[in-house]
Amino acid sequence: MKKFTRDETVKILHESSIAYREKLAGRVFAVIYQDSSVRAGTAWKRIVFSESNFAHLTGVCYAEQVTPKVFFQMCCNNRLSPTKVRFRKDGVTHLKLAVLSYLAEVLYHKFWIGISLHNDVYINADYFVGDTKNRLSLGIRQTGNKDVPVSLKNQSVRDNVDVLRKVYAVYSKRVGTKEAWACVYVDEKIVHEINQDVLPQDIRDAMK
Repeated sequence: MKKFTRDETVKILHESSIAYREKLAGRVFAVIYQDSSVRAGTAWKRIVFSESNFAHLTGVCYAEQVTPKVFFQMCCNNRLSPTKVRFRKDGVTHLKLAVLSYLAEVLYHKFWIGISLHNDVYINADYFVGDTKNRLSLGIRQTGNKDVPVSLKNQSVRDNVDVLRKVYAVYSKRVGTKEAWACVYVDEKIVHEINQDVLPQDIRDAMK
C-alpha cells in the first residue's frame, strides 16, 4: 500500500474535486441494468451526487472544523493546508486516495452494479457500482426517492456484491432542472435488450 505525503494528498484532493464538480456534483444519474431476479429483466437506480458527499468518500480528516461542503470548495480552490491534513490510523485514507482520481469517471464508462453483501459492518451500503478494471467500488445507500454515495473502496466490486449485473445505459441531468435526460454511457452490444416498460416516461422519451 502506497502511503501519500500531505502535499501529495492535497494535490489529489484538488484534482479529484475538480473532476467531481465537473462530472458528478449536482447531477442525478439513471442507471439502467440487467437484473434476472426481477420479472421484467430490467431494473434501474436513481443516484444523486452532491458537493457534500465528496469529503466522506476521501477518507481524509481535516484539523480545521469545516462543513463537508466547505471542505469540498476548499479542495476545488486548492485552499487546503497540508499541515492540517490527517490520515486514519488504519490506512483506509491512503487506500481511498489511491483510487479517488477514478471516481468521477466511474458512471461514464463500462461498469457493473450489484446488491451489497454487507460484508463490512462499518459500511451501510445497499448496493455497489464498480469499474470493470476492478479498481474501485462505490457504495450507494437507498434513501427515499433518491440514492446517495456513502463509501469508496479500493477493492473490486466483485468482492462486495452478490452478482455482477451488466449496465445497459446511464442517463444524467442537473438536479432541480427541467432539462431532458442525456445519455452519458451506453453498452451498444446489449442496449437493445432493455425492457422500457419499467422506466419512467421521461427516460423513455430520452431513449428515442
